[in-house]
Amino acid sequence: MNIDLTGRIALVTGAAQGIGLEIATQLAAAGAHTVLSDINPAVAEQAAQLAERGGSTSWVQLDTASEESVAAAVEQIGANVGALGILINNAGISTPRATLETSLAQWQRVLDVNLTGPFLVSRAVLPGMRDAGWGRIVNMSSFNAKSSPVNGDNASYAASKAGLTGLIHNLAVEFGPHQITVNGIAPGIVDTALLRGAHSPERLEQLKSRLPVGRFTTTADIAALAVFLSSDVAQSITGEIINVNGGLYFD
Repeated sequence: MNIDLTGRIALVTGAAQGIGLEIATQLAAAGAHTVLSDINPAVAEQAAQLAERGGSTSWVQLDTASEESVAAAVEQIGANVGALGILINNAGISTPRATLETSLAQWQRVLDVNLTGPFLVSRAVLPGMRDAGWGRIVNMSSFNAKSSPVNGDNASYAASKAGLTGLIHNLAVEFGPHQITVNGIAPGIVDTALLRGAHSPERLEQLKSRLPVGRFTTTADIAALAVFLSSDVAQSITGEIINVNGGLYFD
């Protein structure tokens, strides 16, 4: 299936690397003008590299947990590029700690980025989508929001992603009448440099053995679904949190 997003403008948060960068790459390949955003200034270089490969891209530095930063970024995009029709809320952090060793500040920072951030960016772009009578919002969730985590040392992350489920459901109902769909993707164990750097080869094989498909999920797997959900083909899918996890968890 060839998805054509020509004429659409998409914003991807957390696009300097990993899943966000791959989603931005695939959105640009599908024809969307893709705005890469990140708190990391390296996002400018990534946007330039995509443009060199023929993608229509721009970039903006954005702290999704800051109301002022979000407002300024969305205003800048509107003035320089146009009205956003697609939002990928991908920016997120994880700081694994045992619950009794987690400070309030550490807990709050994870919720600020992973839950308040998607709320702030969605709230900023929804008026334009409502006025246009079309919009797509895709949020990056996690299997940790649905099932027992691999390790019980990340309560702040699991809670933030579980809270995101409630936000997705509410926005899907509230804005569905305006032809705006709101969905989530729940990756499993994703094959990234961060994963491989955090575990020994033996531990990686143990984790892989839990997966019926016998391989880790890739960033390309996740990005392909994000592009699909951003298209007209997925117009009847909303309020869903879709697993992409190789069979790690079913629901």
